[in-house]
Amino acid sequence: MRGHGLSLMGTRLDRLRRRFGFDRNSLRRDVDRAQRTVGVSAAVLFLGITPFAATRAAETSYESGLHAEHREAATRHQVTATVLGVGSGRPGASNAAQVTWIDPDGSHHDADIPNWQGRPIVGQTQRIWVDDAGRPAVRPRMRSQTVGDASLAAVGATVATGTPLLFVYVLARRRYDRRRYDAWDTEWARYDSQRAR
Repeated sequence: MRGHGLSLMGTRLDRLRRRFGFDRNSLRRDVDRAQRTVGVSAAVLFLGITPFAATRAAETSYESGLHAEHREAATRHQVTATVLGVGSGRPGASNAAQVTWIDPDGSHHDADIPNWQGRPIVGQTQRIWVDDAGRPAVRPRMRSQTVGDASLAAVGATVATGTPLLFVYVLARRRYDRRRYDAWDTEWARYDSQRAR
């Protein structure tokens, strides 16, 4: 059973090899060989450039994310805010709240929070993030965001390097297909003229 599986895999690999033109088929035309050369060159360039570009993009994004993590962790802290009023007078601001809080250093702050979690009720308390200047802020950047951004940067670099190469190959293939069809038309015309004699 195992030998059959290996044989089947070998057959598939051989079929794939022939499909991409890696054989000594005497019926292959120069246009077929030229198209294969363009395709193989594009694949080699993609495999040569993409790992470097993706790694560099991921490293840059990750380092930037780490700096943002450290900076935001150092400049933001949580406080307990109390709702003083509901709404902000703007239409559709049903989750807006006017709140107050006291910083650890004893300073008193008031602010409007446009996106209070849940429906605000006067007197309700909630933990919120604020920056060093006493302004409401989003929570500090998390490591999962940094890792996610680095992964997206790697994918973006892969797409950015692969797309132009794919575009070049598609253009080349169209050109070679036109040449191939022209050659077939010429061959058919010559065949018909020989039959007519």
